[in-house]
Amino acid sequence: MLKIALIAPGLISIPPKGWGAIETLVYDYSLELERQGFDVLIVNDDLLPSVVEKVNTFQADVVHCHADNLIKCMPNIKCKIKAFTSHFGYLETPHSFPRYVEETHRELLKQDDVYIFALSPAIGAMYVRDGVPASRIRITPNGVNTSLFKFDANPAFGDKGICLAQISPRKRQYLLQKSNAGVDFVGGIHSYYESYRAGFNPTKADYLGEWSREQVYHKLTNYGNLVLLSDAEAHPLVCLEGLSAGLGLVVSEASSANLDMGMPFITVIPEEKLRDQNYLRTEIIANRTLSVNIRDSIHTYAKQFDYKNIVKRYTEILSELVSDTNSNRYIFQECLSAKTSSKYKKDRKSRRFMPGLTSKVVVFFWKMKMKIRNLNSF
Repeated sequence: MLKIALIAPGLISIPPKGWGAIETLVYDYSLELERQGFDVLIVNDDLLPSVVEKVNTFQADVVHCHADNLIKCMPNIKCKIKAFTSHFGYLETPHSFPRYVEETHRELLKQDDVYIFALSPAIGAMYVRDGVPASRIRITPNGVNTSLFKFDANPAFGDKGICLAQISPRKRQYLLQKSNAGVDFVGGIHSYYESYRAGFNPTKADYLGEWSREQVYHKLTNYGNLVLLSDAEAHPLVCLEGLSAGLGLVVSEASSANLDMGMPFITVIPEEKLRDQNYLRTEIIANRTLSVNIRDSIHTYAKQFDYKNIVKRYTEILSELVSDTNSNRYIFQECLSAKTSSKYKKDRKSRRFMPGLTSKVVVFFWKMKMKIRNLNSF
């Protein structure tokens, strides 16, 4: 079995006690890899020399870095396969952020011996536009440990939604709070000043503070749906967590990576409609009303993102790279021209959806079921 080292940012503990999506993902990846028999080392350290020493001492076959702040350590890593995943929220348009480009993106592009494990096809397309050969890119979406989440078929607060995210301008809770759509807000506050300035009021009763991981696992299922209206996301873990707990999803276009928008319990709000409070409220309530009646199906859909499936794909990719079989099975197949703008919207559904995650048969089944439901309502 392969020896795999996973590099985390080294900024908070693993597993995290509360907020910390990257740390949660690295930890859950390690558990599933170990369950499947792989030898795994997590290096959660923010000092480059220390990271290099720990990784090289482990003598890994594969080193996968999940830390933007540690990309500069990769040239000094000794192993068969080097991999890197950035979780930067604005990764589809990185050149709008000079600091990220200078400290991470440009460094990565210089390292032609590092495979890029992109979280979505849209991110993969961005790397191709920036000159990375498709042969160095693999699409590996985030996963979730579905078994950790309590699931109730009949939610205690089925008439309410939840926005589970750090309170920050990027997450745009201020748009949602103004809609009066019956949504509670949970998450630490990045900046009280910025929150107030953006229009979010943390003194209202709908702000419940920050939950621990255990509270997330047990309380999320109490709600009818989960709402995330971020202006940028790579592949938001919280959406997978919501699905695991049986919640429908209402998301912005930027938060919809790898979701099958043919599913009736997934509602995508067009960017131009986000400030239409009546439209937003109507869509959230409609999604919630439908979703509370098909929670078993939502829970089943979530299992395709379970680590048992995600890690199976991941280890197959690693095995092919290590054995150098020259297989094209997992090489990124770009579906858009490298010249296409990252703001491309007309085909956003096919661009953001990762092919193969959901059977076309399942999509057809749900479309037919909804047609029958609508006919019976007359």
